[in-house]
Amino acid sequence: MNPIFTIVVPTDFGSAAARALDHAVELAERFGAEVVLLHAIDSEPGSDRSRDAQSRLEEEVLAAKRGAVAVRALVRHGDPWQIILATAEELGAGMIVMGSELRDGTPRRADGALAEKIVRTALVPVLVVPVCEQPRSSMELDFGERTVRTA
Repeated sequence: MNPIFTIVVPTDFGSAAARALDHAVELAERFGAEVVLLHAIDSEPGSDRSRDAQSRLEEEVLAAKRGAVAVRALVRHGDPWQIILATAEELGAGMIVMGSELRDGTPRRADGALAEKIVRTALVPVLVVPVCEQPRSSMELDFGERTVRTA
């Protein structure tokens, strides 16, 4: 596995993205990595929407900072799928962590389709963090010597 120095976290400012950010910060603590919170927007640079997005990102960055983990905000303009992949490549990211809202284990909104598209086309590992409306039952995952129990 390649070392992970940068983790890109795309956000639409929803609950799934917030949960993904929490996971990314926790991973960054373990890997000694930086977290880049990314928002892709289809409006022109310098527009009110762009300035609002930058302001919201900065608020989320302040809320997400823990310990020695570096978290920074980045607003890019264009198609989210292309922006996420291009930014990960440009920054030499070792991982993308993104959220997806699920209902009964299936994508609920367009973010599920975006997450699937990123998983299929990214050149780095992608962790999709689900936010489920109904909790799933617990299960055990067998990883050989280690068994993990999920809630």
